[in-house]
This record gives sequence, C-alpha cells and structure tokens, in this order.
Amino acid sequence: MLQVNTMAAFPRTQILYRTVVYTAFTVVVSLLSGWFACDRALAEPAPRTTLVIFADHRVPDEEWTDLSAALRRAQTSSATSTPALSGEMEIVRGDQMKPGLGVSTVITVFLRGDCRLMPRPRLVVQGALGWVPRSKGIIGPFVTVNCSRIVDMLGPLALGMDSSRRDVLMAEALARVIVHEWVHIATQSASHGKQGVTQSVFGLRDLLADDVEVQRGTFRTRI
Repeated sequence: MLQVNTMAAFPRTQILYRTVVYTAFTVVVSLLSGWFACDRALAEPAPRTTLVIFADHRVPDEEWTDLSAALRRAQTSSATSTPALSGEMEIVRGDQMKPGLGVSTVITVFLRGDCRLMPRPRLVVQGALGWVPRSKGIIGPFVTVNCSRIVDMLGPLALGMDSSRRDVLMAEALARVIVHEWVHIATQSASHGKQGVTQSVFGLRDLLADDVEVQRGTFRTRI
C-alpha cells in the first residue's frame, strides 16, 4: 500500500503510524459496503458525506463544536473550486458512533497526538501534517492528521491568547488539513494544486485561510 503524504510544513518522508483503532475500523468497514464498487463512482460527488472522527486524546465538547463549525466553513469555501466537496456533510464523533448508522459515503478521520493548542516557542516543523492511504491506484477513505505538528506550527501564535481563541485556531487548522485530504479521496487524485486548499505545502496563513483575523493581517508580524 502506498501512502499519499500531503500538507507538509517542509517536505520529508513520513512513516505511516502503525497504531490503529481496531474497533473503529471494524465498525466503519461495516459501513463501507459498496464504497469501492468502481473507481468512477468514487470520483463523483456524493449527495451526503459523513465524517467519522476519532482522537487519540479526549476532546472536550466545546472543541468538537469549534471543529464542526470550522469543517463546515472549510467545506463551503473549498466547494466552489472543488465541486466534489459539495453536498450535505455530517460530522460524527467516533466515541459516540452507534452501530447501524446509515450513510452513503463515509470518511474516517484519525487525529493523532494531542490536539490541544498551547503556547510554545517557534519551531521548524518537518513532515506531513496529514495523509491518506493509496493501494492499487485507489485512495482509501481514511484520513490521518498529525496534531502535534500542527500545534508546533501554531504554538507561537498562541502566546497571549485565551483558551477559546486557541481552540478556534486549532479547529480551523485541523479542518483545513482534513478538507485537503478529503479532496484527494473525493477526486481519487494524488495531485496537488498551486494554491488554495489543494496545494501540497502549507504555511501558517494557508492553515488559517478561513480565519478572518488572520486574513485582515492581525498576526502579520508573527507569521
């Protein structure tokens, strides 16, 4: 199985994490009957996409709320240039998912590491921020996000921020990475664009492209 590494702060080969939530895979695979029926069907936009999100560490309810809102903004802002992302989106917490959930298209997201944004010194971040698996030319509906690297990138911005603002920034960055990988899955293409959510290398402004304060230049001297 080949791995599609994307969204690297600085390009470097990344070894795919071997830790897998086996119970999550068991439940989700049961929802995927017919998902791989044909390559063409995978590339077409689905009327409804369900994102099932699992996290290594407990995520407080307010952070889930921020992430859900950020994902909807990121989907809306990206759907114009990537029609495959259009349509209804449902977000399900993996720790609250019940057997028998009815879905048409499901994407499983794994948040690896601690996703809580805390202030820290500026660091050089290397390696992929997110990736999806590819086997025999098919990109599977599984997204892995490296929270630790995103926290390292955003850490300097968090100095002086209250916890609610830090949660919003982290949610927006996570959503950007997830939507980038969603594009790979929806289009069944490993290629990248020159700008926007489909580009291969993201800086701070790219991660926070949907943040109004950042786009107004509030953090210009810090990025």
